[in-house]
Amino acid sequence: MAGRPPPELPPSKKIDPAKLAHLSARQRDELLAVLDAFPDCFSETPGFCDLVEHEIPVTSDFRPKRLRAYKVPERLKPDVQKQ
Repeated sequence: MAGRPPPELPPSKKIDPAKLAHLSARQRDELLAVLDAFPDCFSETPGFCDLVEHEIPVTSDFRPKRLRAYKVPERLKPDVQKQ
């Protein structure tokens, strides 16, 4: 039917089976079942979660260590500049 988007694959069908080769058959089946049961919890794009707030306790004399920026490969510098 024209105009309808193609049906989206379930999360379990988007995973390359080779990436799960280290799991037993039972572990693989359980993982894929969880992915399909809760597809809204798993996404290809990262996002923001405000459900939990974390705290890192530091002492009053704590001073953050200054580090140099990572070196950017020459071929990626134009993309970095755009961002």
